[in-house]
Amino acid sequence: YIIICCAKLNTNKKGAKMKHEIAVEKPDGLQESWPGQYSIFSWLDFVITFPNIITLVTTNKGNGKSNAALNAWGMLLGSEGNYSSLIAVGPKSHTFENIKREKEWCVCIPSAKFKDKSYDTIKYNGIENDEITDAGLTVEAAKNVKAPRIVECSICLECQLSWDRSLAEGDFNHIFAGRVVHVSVDDSVMDVDPAERIKKMNWMYNIRSTVHPLTLENREGGIAGLSNFRVR
Repeated sequence: YIIICCAKLNTNKKGAKMKHEIAVEKPDGLQESWPGQYSIFSWLDFVITFPNIITLVTTNKGNGKSNAALNAWGMLLGSEGNYSSLIAVGPKSHTFENIKREKEWCVCIPSAKFKDKSYDTIKYNGIENDEITDAGLTVEAAKNVKAPRIVECSICLECQLSWDRSLAEGDFNHIFAGRVVHVSVDDSVMDVDPAERIKKMNWMYNIRSTVHPLTLENREGGIAGLSNFRVR
């Protein structure tokens, strides 16, 4: 369980910040750690190493079974009356099929306490699997959508589809935008102090494996949590 920490910025002898200009094109000689790594994801994703919160996107399969997709490619944003969930989904996934058909989903955010069970949802992805209960988690009914919520997740957002499109022509990622129509928040994390709330929620973040853009050396990433957060 990795902790995100502050790092010193390298400087030259005169104390000025050193920056390198990185071209967006994938360099020759870059070796994949697994097949398709730099076609499914941009190589720049591994240079920037932007942390993404890990969520479980829940939907219903065509047979009524619960589907839970471990997802670290989404965000929440929006103005009054249009708070929205944006998620990137592979076009061959159950989640893609389910949202296209049902036009709704829930974003459930697990704590590190449920890391193993959250990742177990990947194992139980057959069409006959109830991916939530088979992974040892608990289904509960949502208030405004038919997609299931997960009891163990301290925050669940119920979403209805607003629009969807491919990120770009030929891109692996398909973007779904859904308006949040209801939110469930566990009493245990409703602390008014942001630092205490972050500590109690104990969310997980996906940290990419990293690539040195000059030497092309790479190192394995992992799962991280926020540490030493405070309000300035």
